[in-house]
Amino acid sequence: MTDTSAFGPDAYQRLGAIIRQVQSRFILAAPPIEVFEPLLTDLLGFTGSEYGFIADLRVDPSDGHRFLRMWVLTDISWNEATRQMVKAHRDGSRPLEFHNLQTLFGAAVTSGETVIANDPGKDSRSGSGLPPGHPPMRSFLGVPLYHGGAMVGVVGLSNRDGGYDQALLEFLEPLFASVAAIIGAVRIDAARREAEQEVRENRAALVAAAAAERANAAKTDFLSRMSHELRTPLNAVLGFAQLLRMDRAQPLSPTQTEQVRHIESAGAHLLAMINDVLDLSRIESGTMPVSLDTVSMASVIDESRSLVAALAAEGEVRVHIEPSDAPVFVRADHLRLRQVLVNLLTNAVKYNRRGGDVTIRWSLDVAADRIRVEVRDTGLGMSQQQLAHLFEPFNRLGAEGTPVEGTGIGLVISQRLMQLMQGGLVVTSEVGVGSTFALTLRTALPHADGMARDAGARSLPAASAPPAAARTVLYADDNALNVDLVLSILKTRPHLQVLVARSGREALELARREQPELLLLDMHLGDMTGSQVLRQLALDARLAKLPCIAVSADAMPAAIASAARAGFSAYMTKPLDVRKFLHAVDTALGEG
Repeated sequence: MTDTSAFGPDAYQRLGAIIRQVQSRFILAAPPIEVFEPLLTDLLGFTGSEYGFIADLRVDPSDGHRFLRMWVLTDISWNEATRQMVKAHRDGSRPLEFHNLQTLFGAAVTSGETVIANDPGKDSRSGSGLPPGHPPMRSFLGVPLYHGGAMVGVVGLSNRDGGYDQALLEFLEPLFASVAAIIGAVRIDAARREAEQEVRENRAALVAAAAAERANAAKTDFLSRMSHELRTPLNAVLGFAQLLRMDRAQPLSPTQTEQVRHIESAGAHLLAMINDVLDLSRIESGTMPVSLDTVSMASVIDESRSLVAALAAEGEVRVHIEPSDAPVFVRADHLRLRQVLVNLLTNAVKYNRRGGDVTIRWSLDVAADRIRVEVRDTGLGMSQQQLAHLFEPFNRLGAEGTPVEGTGIGLVISQRLMQLMQGGLVVTSEVGVGSTFALTLRTALPHADGMARDAGARSLPAASAPPAAARTVLYADDNALNVDLVLSILKTRPHLQVLVARSGREALELARREQPELLLLDMHLGDMTGSQVLRQLALDARLAKLPCIAVSADAMPAAIASAARAGFSAYMTKPLDVRKFLHAVDTALGEG
């Protein structure tokens, strides 16, 4: 396990900011050079490295040999010839390529593994060494980038004081995963562009449709991989932090408890940022699911206020709800409407003053058949110039220089969600007085029973104490950190005997031999998917009714819906919420 104590909350926030920026540039369709150039600058500054590169892995069709083509690299030219090479690369006239992979730069490609060399001069992988005049190299890190099981590129960094180590590598894993996914998506997009050129040259509508479908598939694939790759390391960070804080047998000291809370807070902030970026991407690509139904406005407002109550109490901000004359129902998606209101209330509290007020009120426009809900705060307010940029993605209007955390895309998501629900979101503000955010929605008639069908309003029943009888649980996951975390969580259920499988094939063998009472399945095993394992189990009469819980870092709605169709009784997304995970286990075993 990575020694996370070496990286404080500030480091997590800085890493999160770098990931957010590179993803936003890609999502906003910036050219690859404009995505990777600032990323390399940030990466050098973050790691304290002197120079580096981000390269694409190519194959020469003439003889099949692999080589590196630079996306971006630090200018380390040392004579006129190398200065001309760098100049030609930057103006796009001739890309810079490395064909000799028998060097430290190429070792990550030839070995397929990360290269750490903290004494390059004595490292056997250095080959013939650096060319005459090349700037000295005191340390080197070469990271192969994988996408869809294939190597797509390499990130190289050099000359970090103190060298490079495994802890730094694992800490940067989410960023490297993002870079790999972007390179993979750029490749797919390049294939799409070639297909479009083929359409223009050959004129046939079917090819164009196929190209568009591939483009949408590339976007969906990118989002799915980002959801999975970024959530996986966060699963260990947040999961073990929760366990440390909840451990009554070996309680932490007050100082350690506060430090763990900092880790949890930083991890939760990074997770929220990931969720926001994915939500915005799904909205922009048209894959955000929205289901309109009859929703009780009063119910959603009460739920939203409850969700921000702790934050309001911490900031000493009072949240008021003005009474309405009559019950009001609207046409909306319950979950998404609550998401919008929670975002507006959270902002109203965070950017308020101590002792300030937040007021929620709504009015009905019978003639227009619409309802207007206002969230008014007594904060600092915004100028007209700030209001003009309010709904720009990742623009925090100067708040990034304050202690208030945020991603700068919550309001953008809220505005888009309101549009998807056939509503609107507007804002008025006055500096020194406060701001009012107003959303409008279509009204609706209540159902025959006088209530709205709000599945999202149900709460979970409390779990009962576990019985003394021993129960057998099989957990299948090919990630060692995930296995360690789940084993640690399930130790809080002493009556459970936990078996571990590292592959789909091993899970099938253990299930048939041991006959467990519950199966926990990761959805991306090395040799099989979780759904494939479940289909194989269904062929065995003894295991056909075995309850199975999906455990996955893929939080995309399509993946969750697919798991439900496959027969999983529950779907737990990583990072795991320890209490919810235990409740799902208890319920599946009939103990909840």
